[in-house]
Amino acid sequence: MARQRAIRLADYADTIRLSLEGDPGQPPLTEAERNAQFRRMLLAERDRLEALHLAILNAVPPAADPAAHVTAALAELQRLSRAVVRGGLPQSPTDPLAGGLSVTHRCVELWQAEVDAEIAQQNLQVSDAMHRAMAKIIHEARIAAVAEFEARLADPAAAYAQYNREWVDGESTRSYGTAPSLSATDRGKLDDSRAPTGRGWPGRHETRTALRPGNRFTALQDDAWADVSVTAAAQKYIAAEPRAGGGASQKLKHARRAWDDKTRRQFESAAMLLGKAFPGPICKMQQDDLDRFVALLDRLPARSHHKCERHKDMTLEEICDEADEMLKAGKLSPDEIGLMPPTTNRHFRFLRSLCEWVRKRAPQMAELNWDSYIFADDRDSRDQRPAFTPAQGQEMFTLPIWTGCDGADRRNHPGPYIFHDAGYWLPLMCWYSGARREEIAKLMTADVLLEDDVPYLNIAVTASGRLKNARSVRIIPIHGELLRLGLLDYVEAIRNEGYQILFPDLLPGTSRQRMGDVYYKRYWRSVAKHLPFLQPGQALHSHRHMVSTQLKDAEVFPEKRNDLLGHGSKNPMADRYSKATRLRKLIKIVQRIPVTTAHLPTTPVNLCMRYWSSPQSQSAAGRSKATHAPTEEVKDSKDRTGTRCSTLYIDRECDLPSLWEAGHRIVDYVASRTY
Repeated sequence: MARQRAIRLADYADTIRLSLEGDPGQPPLTEAERNAQFRRMLLAERDRLEALHLAILNAVPPAADPAAHVTAALAELQRLSRAVVRGGLPQSPTDPLAGGLSVTHRCVELWQAEVDAEIAQQNLQVSDAMHRAMAKIIHEARIAAVAEFEARLADPAAAYAQYNREWVDGESTRSYGTAPSLSATDRGKLDDSRAPTGRGWPGRHETRTALRPGNRFTALQDDAWADVSVTAAAQKYIAAEPRAGGGASQKLKHARRAWDDKTRRQFESAAMLLGKAFPGPICKMQQDDLDRFVALLDRLPARSHHKCERHKDMTLEEICDEADEMLKAGKLSPDEIGLMPPTTNRHFRFLRSLCEWVRKRAPQMAELNWDSYIFADDRDSRDQRPAFTPAQGQEMFTLPIWTGCDGADRRNHPGPYIFHDAGYWLPLMCWYSGARREEIAKLMTADVLLEDDVPYLNIAVTASGRLKNARSVRIIPIHGELLRLGLLDYVEAIRNEGYQILFPDLLPGTSRQRMGDVYYKRYWRSVAKHLPFLQPGQALHSHRHMVSTQLKDAEVFPEKRNDLLGHGSKNPMADRYSKATRLRKLIKIVQRIPVTTAHLPTTPVNLCMRYWSSPQSQSAAGRSKATHAPTEEVKDSKDRTGTRCSTLYIDRECDLPSLWEAGHRIVDYVASRTY
């Protein structure tokens, strides 16, 4: 016994001598890093102790005092952690702790895994010194957490009141001896280490998600998100994410199919709505805040919210209250209240991406559940947008805009004038092609081409706009009825006026507006008022559904319908190994679209320049003035309202471009065929 004591005393003497004479070196973690790790562990231990407390109460023997049983368990836990802090973790499961305390092999294994997981998560350098330092910090936090937990058991009211002040004010005067104060950033670390995972106490997770290399303590010390609102976070997202148009070179943006202006506006709109419902920092948003936001969306006027300037300065609650008053007064119907599921689904998907992106950079943000707000559309896809019928098309094309109106600003009143502009041509072209509204609205004169005496529309990405997807790139033969009504004459007239864009009256006032949207607001809404058969959802896109339905009834092969409409098939390999249908085949398919305009007269091209901008002002949008002189005799006239129009009298015997000649030959060609 004396010999063993002498050996131990010699070891202690050597340890003291080394501490006085030798250089122990620098600790593996700086003081700031140790403090950050300690605060992070303390937050995790708070919840773990709460879960342990409940588990202990469930396991109290019938004859034991619950309070004494809990006190003894916490004291033992503190005693074990003090032993680890003083002597370190055992090198093997068989070695005792400092002070001769012994634990099970499983407990030592869990402690070792806990330390390894923390080092891996923080991307720290693996070494024996780092392992010992991390074990010491974990168990120091456990000791402090037990002391804090016992204080809360003794006086819960005082403890919870202090927590409330911390969360509201963001600061705390609590001293280390009771419960260390934590910044908003460190409080949020609780989300990374919640309650025990069922692997046993006191071990923690055996494996954890590692932070990205190079960000060891950035997330712990960075308070850059403490005051960032939802709308400000949305702008950060757009600036940083390549798919949103930021954070990448132009070539990379194109390769990754960055958002277009419409998608970006939809994302910003969703962030604006959430920002109004929750004006605080986005990192402090909780599930209750999200629930309140959803309830407000159900009270918003679906079609009129934020359509006027005064709504910009109103809260969502004020807009909803205003809608409630209008509903009571009969100015709004119940069907007009609440956003539709497709709209809310789009908002929630955008907002989920935003919040997940923020949470990766601000771990203090709570994890939000979005799945319960996103509803699957259980309607049959064929019924989501009703198609026009040929009878409805014939009724539509009997309106004065096609048969004769009373003036440029009285297009829906019968009269002697027929004006050839987007209001006249775009519905006709959608009907006889099955193309999307924007695909027709953004056409340029160079997109009207000729091949083997067949004039066709080239649907492609141009300076005037992009397409929905890669399959949208295609060619569409021009229907014989469009040729009869003078579409090619109109194309030549626009070229001779100096425009590259086919519909100058749809040129938007801002770069954020699509040409199809200009048509909808300028022409379609007034036309729709005179179509009593319209159902909710029926608009120009219903022309496309009509074409698909009629061609299906005509037993046109699905592959050929897909080539005409720009759809992909359910068999990708069939698409890969078969090329697009040839133009001569497509013209026969196009001619099967029902003719609903046989009653319309063929008239000289009469251009209405009411909404035209100068060609020179469109160069930024790729719609600059062409450099060739007019070849037709143009006689200016004024309609009854004084709006300048141009009636073109085309000399049929002059040397016209081959496009016009081929167009009239194809009229005769398709008229002589039976399909």
